[in-house]
Amino acid sequence: MDQKDLYLKQIENLKREKNELIETNKKLLEENKILVDKLINYEKDNTATHPAIDDEIESWNDENKEN
Repeated sequence: MDQKDLYLKQIENLKREKNELIETNKKLLEENKILVDKLINYEKDNTATHPAIDDEIESWNDENKEN
């Protein structure tokens, strides 16, 4: 192989690696979206199932504003 062939082979390898990294990145972004959605739903569920806690926090906040 001459130098040109080596460069072409390196270019092909780099393109393949780039495409693999793009696919990995897409998968990670999708997983991240899923985890963010789960976190948002978890926070909503916890807030929704414990309205008394929200009322208590709001009460404390009101008391602190007055003092």
